Amino acid sequence: MALVTDQSYDQLVLDIYDYQKMYNPVYAEYLNNLGDRKVNESSDIPYLPISGFKHHKIITGADLTEVTYSSSGTTATGKSLHHVRDRQAYLEQTVNIFESQYGAVADYVYLALLPSYLERDGSSLII
Repeated sequence: MALVTDQSYDQLVLDIYDYQKMYNPVYAEYLNNLGDRKVNESSDIPYLPISGFKHHKIITGADLTEVTYSSSGTTATGKSLHHVRDRQAYLEQTVNIFESQYGAVADYVYLALLPSYLERDGSSLII
């Protein structure tokens, strides 16, 4: 694995921003509606509001969705959706992120009260 410096990380984030701006039509429209903004560093990047995930299908490039996760929908505004191309890669990356911050997943015991999650489809909390 290559060593990631603050500078290389910031450049990677800016490259991803440019890619999303070019190939994600919903994000491109959102940026267009915000007007001309200069993005010189990662902290300048505008985030898509959660309402975008509730009212639009947010995908980049071709729609190759394998699984769609949804929020619990605890508000009257509806559920936000997260469309995932590769479920296995998504799960592996989730574990990698967790372990980079906290150590091995196997070293923890997980206790959670999740009412009605087993009865509904689309929850990323129950896999």
